[in-house]
Amino acid sequence: MGPFTIYNDTNRGATLVPNRFIDEYMKNANDAQIKVYLYLIRQIGANMSVSVEDIADQFNHTEKDVIRALHYWEKFNLLSIDYDSSGDITGIHLQNPDVPAKERVNPEPVKPVSVTPEPVVLETERKNNITKEQLHTLQADENFQGILFIAEQYIGKMLTSSQIKTFAYMYDTLHMSFDLIDFLIEYCVERGKTSHSYMEKVANNWADEGITTVEAAKETTSGYDADIYLIAKQLGNFNAPTKAEASIISKWLYTYAFSKEIISNACERAVFATNTNRIRYADKILTGWHNAGVKSPSDIAVLDEAHASKPAKSKPAAKSQKPNSFNEFEQRTYDYDSLEKQLLKK
Repeated sequence: MGPFTIYNDTNRGATLVPNRFIDEYMKNANDAQIKVYLYLIRQIGANMSVSVEDIADQFNHTEKDVIRALHYWEKFNLLSIDYDSSGDITGIHLQNPDVPAKERVNPEPVKPVSVTPEPVVLETERKNNITKEQLHTLQADENFQGILFIAEQYIGKMLTSSQIKTFAYMYDTLHMSFDLIDFLIEYCVERGKTSHSYMEKVANNWADEGITTVEAAKETTSGYDADIYLIAKQLGNFNAPTKAEASIISKWLYTYAFSKEIISNACERAVFATNTNRIRYADKILTGWHNAGVKSPSDIAVLDEAHASKPAKSKPAAKSQKPNSFNEFEQRTYDYDSLEKQLLKK
């Protein structure tokens, strides 16, 4: 995810922290949310570009912490976010808190594939209170000593007392398994994050999300949007989606920009229609709706009504085929070219 630009849509000639932000918004925000917002104001005052990675490194937060903070302020219309076709952030528009929300410029963003749009929740207060007595006890724990050995191999040098305390916190306070801590260290190091405070934040995030297994951790770090998993489950797929499946579902969400309600409608039809290749079946439905200009459930109702009222085409009986109960029924498909014209005449 590359650098993005911060736009000053407040039309202010100076970089200021509005009193209303301090009086009304700051009191309910957590540490990460406040830091991110103030940092954005600071950077726009310096006319500098910034990225999610830059902000995360600046405050030793995870990138997920930064994304959560951006969505938090977007929820209150204090900023809006621009994305490119790949789902990467390309711009942030800071809004004026003193202007009523309905009067602010707030374009509808296209949600990114790589970012999970989560409900904003205050993070659980977790503190590393590992004592010397706990560390002394863990000296005799073979699993914990194995964790320290693995950590040294990943990091490439002897561990500091702060790092040892962090791994003890994961193991003895958060009760993370040997394998999960092993995966967490590997995950952080592969991303170039070897700071013990960064690893501790990742561990706290996983604990807050109820992640207790390596499989669950792999799922949450795979880069797939949570909505993609939800839609896949609606189609009867309770395993992690393949890349091909995720690509198709992403197309529905971000290329076609369909709402979850519309996608759920298509998924329901696919489930009732077939037991195999449901994602392909749903894709045909949604592609047809996209080509027909569907924007809302009411548009689907128009298409359904037009399809139901369309006269059945007469078909000559096959000479070599005897009539039976199956052949008495005519196979029907959507004529989307015709339906699109009807829809556009509304």
